[in-house]
Amino acid sequence: WKCHESCLDSYDIIYFHGFTRNPDTLKYMTVMDYANKDIHHQNLIHCDFHDGNILNHDESKIYISDLGLCQPVKSFLKKYDIYGVMPFMAPEVLRGKSYTPSSDIYSFSMVMWEFTSGIPPFNNRAHDLHLSLSICKGERPQIIVNTPQCYVDLMKKC
Repeated sequence: WKCHESCLDSYDIIYFHGFTRNPDTLKYMTVMDYANKDIHHQNLIHCDFHDGNILNHDESKIYISDLGLCQPVKSFLKKYDIYGVMPFMAPEVLRGKSYTPSSDIYSFSMVMWEFTSGIPPFNNRAHDLHLSLSICKGERPQIIVNTPQCYVDLMKKC
């Protein structure tokens, strides 16, 4: 509960800047600044960041939810305990290493990819050992055509 309480004090878990419209596709894309930094500044790791844990309230506030696996940075889940939604899990976690703030950032890049595609990453594949091995070998979802280069660059940095 301590992890939950410390995050509840922060009203803007993700800073939401609005929507942008791609003039070619006329699709809208959410523009946000990943503020898991609020979680990370409190020395916590979400450990299960994926599309299902993003809540939109009143079209103006977006929150990260489901802090059930949220842990203090120094008290990682046991090595080899793997929890989460596989397509959003960092390769190092799939290899059995502990969750870190970087693991959450990797998960954020998969959410970014989903915004550009409209579907979850690796949606066309079974979430099994083969997918896990592919992610560990460096496979990532294919960049969607017409994705702004600055957005692509940010996804790749994550």
